[in-house]
Amino acid sequence: MEQDALGGISDRPSRQMGQPHPLPVNPSTHKRNGELRSYNIVTKALSRTSVPEPFFATLPSEIHSSMYPDVLHQLLQGVLKHLISWLKQILGQKELDRCFQCQPHAHGIQHYKDGFPDFSRLTGKEVKDIFRVFPGAICASDALRSKGEDGLSVMKATVAMTDFYYFATFPVHSDHTLPLMRQALLLFHKNKNGFLNLGVRCDKGITEDGNQNPFCIPKLHFLTHYIWAIVEAGALPGFDTQMSERLHIAWAKNPFRSTSRRRETSTNEMALWVERQEAMQAFQSLVQWRRGTIPLSKLRTDQGF
Repeated sequence: MEQDALGGISDRPSRQMGQPHPLPVNPSTHKRNGELRSYNIVTKALSRTSVPEPFFATLPSEIHSSMYPDVLHQLLQGVLKHLISWLKQILGQKELDRCFQCQPHAHGIQHYKDGFPDFSRLTGKEVKDIFRVFPGAICASDALRSKGEDGLSVMKATVAMTDFYYFATFPVHSDHTLPLMRQALLLFHKNKNGFLNLGVRCDKGITEDGNQNPFCIPKLHFLTHYIWAIVEAGALPGFDTQMSERLHIAWAKNPFRSTSRRRETSTNEMALWVERQEAMQAFQSLVQWRRGTIPLSKLRTDQGF
């Protein structure tokens, strides 16, 4: 037994800092034909990793206070994606296409003459373009209006969730915008049963007692923490993964396409490709500075000189 950082007694085996986790002895996972298996095979069989014990493992902390919202994956490609799936079940693909095709042309607004696009192949910017016209397209559905109070509840829930997304992406917040976010979220929860009454089925929302519930979704629950995160750390665009996601094509996909695509060597080849690209860009900026086409301050900022 050893004493943890809070003064309690821990039953974990004693180990030195930086040593891998000791694995429990189990002949069925540790041996094969009487011979010991490798450490990597055993850790994979036990759903463990070979990562050494981090220095902060025994420090008192509250892990949930470091988990901040991610608008791209939690809202755009999370809750709003579920919302579209539910509307497809209610309206059908043809009616959803008609709703988007009948939207009038407007400056700066994408027009969907071919109907609703394949959501799984869209980028973050394309999803944003969809939700500029999404409330109007859904509320223009004759099939949804003909379903009475349940159809009206679905419209209100859709508009409320779209409003919540736009409030959440504000670059600056005040004592006025945060209550509006809360009102939009409460309005969605007040009208969400309209989806159930119109026959929405979801195989991902399962409660602890095993019952099916389309709204038992972790990403939907996390929306209740958005206001706290804004008060605690500032506006959400400051720690949105869209800031790094834009580099995925330039520094991940393009390097991989230039490699041999062999699992054994592709990672090293990608790293070499990125290093050469950075060196070429730095040299190009240096040449432009020597020619007087860019100032020295921009050269130092862009290339780290």
